[in-house]
Amino acid sequence: MASEIQIRETLEAMKGQMTIIIITHREALLKVADEVYTIDKGILSKSQIDYSANRSIAA
Repeated sequence: MASEIQIRETLEAMKGQMTIIIITHREALLKVADEVYTIDKGILSKSQIDYSANRSIAA
């Protein structure tokens, strides 16, 4: 998974310079995100999980 590591490192380096939209199911890439949204049954909603710390956010 060297390419996944390179992608994560690139995203971390670019963070704060521009808006980046990532579509992924890999948690390692979600950890780089400032905000995570999910689509479930056609409904877009903000995730209640803080992937950077692996803990739930109080709603």
